[in-house]
Amino acid sequence: MDRTRTELRYYAEKFGGFDPMRLFEIVTFLHIPSPTVSALPVRCWVDDGPGLTTQMAALVEDPNAVQPPVVEKFHAAVLGNGIKATRHCLFDPEPGQDPDERGVWVSVRYAFKVPNRQAVVTVVATHTDLGRMVAAQPDLDEFVNAMSLQHPGGKPAILDPAP
Repeated sequence: MDRTRTELRYYAEKFGGFDPMRLFEIVTFLHIPSPTVSALPVRCWVDDGPGLTTQMAALVEDPNAVQPPVVEKFHAAVLGNGIKATRHCLFDPEPGQDPDERGVWVSVRYAFKVPNRQAVVTVVATHTDLGRMVAAQPDLDEFVNAMSLQHPGGKPAILDPAP
C-alpha cells in the first residue's frame, strides 16, 4: 500500500494541475489493474499545431527507435479511424546508476484526426516494463475506444465525418 501511495503522489506532482507553459491541456489517467501492479500513466491531449498529421503525432518515423515502430490502423467508436504505433527506444541510466546500464522503454501512441479541424487527438502510454505494457494493451485499446471529446463545461463535441 505504501508503494501505491508513493506512486500516486509522484504522478500527482508530475502530471497534476494546469500548466500555463503548455500550449494545450494534457490529461493524465493512471492504469492500475490491481494494487500489486505499478501505475501506468496514460496521457491524452488534442493538438492543433499547423500541419500536424496523425503519423507525426504517433511518431511513426522515430529516428531514436531501436527498430521501426509497429503501426496499425485503429478504429475508435467516437474518434473514428486512426493509427496505433508501438515503438521501443533506449533510455539512459538515472544519475547514480551504472552509466553502462541502458534500458529499453516501450511507448504506445494512438492518434486520430479531428474531422474538419486542424487538430489531432493523441493518447500515449509509456513504460520501462515491457511485460506491463503487453498486459495493459487490451485495457488501453478499450480505453481509447471509449474516448470522446467534450467542450469546456462538459458538452459533448460532435465529430462530423471528414468530407
